[in-house]
Amino acid sequence: MSILENKRILVTRSEKQNESIAQKLRDAGALPALFPCLENHLRAYTPPTKHYDWVIYTSSNAYQALPHTQVQSQNVAAVGLSTIPQGLASLIPDSTFTSFELAKRFASFVPQRILLPHGDRSSEELLHALRAQGHQVDPICVYSTQIPQHPTPFPNETLDAILFFSPSAAIHFLALTGSNAQDWKLPIACLGPTTFQAAQQLRYPNCLKSSKQSIDGIIQRLEAYFR
Repeated sequence: MSILENKRILVTRSEKQNESIAQKLRDAGALPALFPCLENHLRAYTPPTKHYDWVIYTSSNAYQALPHTQVQSQNVAAVGLSTIPQGLASLIPDSTFTSFELAKRFASFVPQRILLPHGDRSSEELLHALRAQGHQVDPICVYSTQIPQHPTPFPNETLDAILFFSPSAAIHFLALTGSNAQDWKLPIACLGPTTFQAAQQLRYPNCLKSSKQSIDGIIQRLEAYFR
């Protein structure tokens, strides 16, 4: 029997993204409950026409809004394993999947021309770090993140765990449920250190950090917790 057999796990990504995660959970024996906590909307932007040495993606949403095929770039970098399609990135941090670690990989490079697609709530940490290293960075806002205008009713079942894939989901969850973070004693599994840190700062009491920044990684973290 799977460790996650019959565990009811709440998935909080956007409606479009939730189903692929739900199927992975079903394959692991879990019972996914879907409660979208955010909506991503494409922003109007002028398509880049310059040639770049690198395009850097810090989220899968940025890649979906502006895929590498629409950019004149020699190389692609990503902050995590699930940020862009597998095998596409020339550069991904080795262990800790954060913008800080990605910036460190560029510290020894001669000045590069870099395109940085991002969302309206994205941190500017990577932008500032790369510019401080002497790189020419063009940020371009390609999507916005909002709380759902027509929220899905909260599942009427006892939950065993909650999944957060972004700080926005962790924040919106409290607004949509009208609750305090401290009320949720069940395990909160977070994708990557940035989401984990945000959940901790919001004072969710039982936060789990996946060792790999991928859907498989967050499922493995849950399996380790329930083992």
